[in-house]
Order: sequence, then structure tokens, then C-alpha cells
Amino acid sequence: MNPLEKLGFVNTSRGFVEITNIGWDLINGTISYSEAMNLQVQQWKYIDEGANIKLFIAILHLIEEINSLYSSADGISISEFRLFGMTINNYKDISNHIMAVDSYRKDQLDPRKLLRTYSNYYNYDDYLDNNVKYMKTSTFLVVNNGRITFNYNRKAAIDNILKTDDGRAY
Repeated sequence: MNPLEKLGFVNTSRGFVEITNIGWDLINGTISYSEAMNLQVQQWKYIDEGANIKLFIAILHLIEEINSLYSSADGISISEFRLFGMTINNYKDISNHIMAVDSYRKDQLDPRKLLRTYSNYYNYDDYLDNNVKYMKTSTFLVVNNGRITFNYNRKAAIDNILKTDDGRAY
């Protein structure tokens, strides 16, 4: 899927490229690029059959709970995002993935078994690269030194999102 379509700036479902309202707002300068990305990543849904997840919101919850569990602000590594963030398929599974990160950090989980259950396993690295890029474009997360952490200048907004959105897509 085209990144512009994936993030809701264009629609191609009718056989031609149609610019969406947010796409026009971005083109016309009524909204900044970072504002547009912040709005769109919050709505980013997996389209796989049976999926019920807004991935970005799930990642916010995952980072928040891991930080709480470890009493740190270190977030998750890119490897943990690859293994546990990208494989969340349903908002109800977020807590299972938090426990999986904990087990992984304690060397009690073989990540190869987890990856084989992921439906997009063979396109996995392509998805990973793009998804990390989308995370970087938001002002909510920082990707630095191989870790994904909160931008603590935006923590109040992040906390509001965490209180009002559980990550369910439908």
C-alpha cells in the first residue's frame, strides 16, 4: 500500500488518486506536516483480516507499560518493536505483548517462534522500516540510539491519548 494512502492523505479505492481532506489541508498549508502526521498516525490501522488495532496507539501503550514495569523512561528497542510491537494484531493482546517483552528481556522467550506466527512474516523487514519511519515523523516518539521512547515534551498529550484510546480500531 502506498504510504500516502496508508496514512490517509490520498484514497485510491475508486481507481484513481483522490486527495483526502487532510491531504488538502497539508497541501494548502492549513496544517503543518508534523500536525498532519500526529493526527494520521493515531488513526493508523492494520488492514489484515481479523486485525483490530491502531498500531501507533498500541505502541504508546506498550512503551508506557514497559516504562512502568521497569521504572524507567527507556522505552523499547527497535528489536523489541520488531518482535512485539509489529506483531500486535488486536488491542486485547497488548498486555500479552508487554509480558512477552518482559520474558524476552529475561531470556525466557525465543523470538523466532513469535515471528513465525505473524501473518506478514515474509514482508516483515519492509514493514518494519516503513513503520519506524512513520514513528519518527510524529512528535510523540523519539527514535534514537536503537530505541523508541516518548518525546517527554509531548508527555501530556501522550497521557491524554493513553487515557482516551485503548488501541481498538473498530
